[in-house]
This record gives sequence, structure tokens and C-alpha cells, in this order.
Amino acid sequence: MLIASAARATSGAHCTLRAVLDEARKKTLLTLISLAEGHSPNDCWDDKRAEDLLRSQSNAEELRELGANEKTIEHIFGEKRDR
Repeated sequence: MLIASAARATSGAHCTLRAVLDEARKKTLLTLISLAEGHSPNDCWDDKRAEDLLRSQSNAEELRELGANEKTIEHIFGEKRDR
């Protein structure tokens, strides 16, 4: 009985950890989108690095879900969305 209780407690922690990791990933992607969409001349290196990270860690559909503009998605992935 004690083992079953421990297993339930552990599985609950796993679900909580997954939610925390998903939220942290979402915040990271939103930050990268913000950097990639920046327009300051000082952002040049940050823009490129953010684009590289977004390209390697995400996909066009996920960026759309997070609110990235189509111009940014097209620039990063070379993908135009059919409207």
C-alpha cells in the first residue's frame, strides 16, 4: 500500500514538472521570437542567433500558435502559409 502511495505521489510530481518545463519552453520561445522580430541595429547578432535557435528548437506551426508574425516565420523557415 505504501508503494502505491509513493508511485501516485511521484506520478503527480512528474505531471507538475512537465507543466513547468512546458511553460519555461514557451517563455523561452516567446523571448526568441521577440529577439528575432527586433528592429534595432544593435539587435543584428541577437536576431540571427534567435532565428537559428528558433529554427532548431521549434517549427512554423508552433511559432504561429505563439503569435509570431508570418513575415518572421517565412524568414526563419522559408515557408509561406497559404491563405
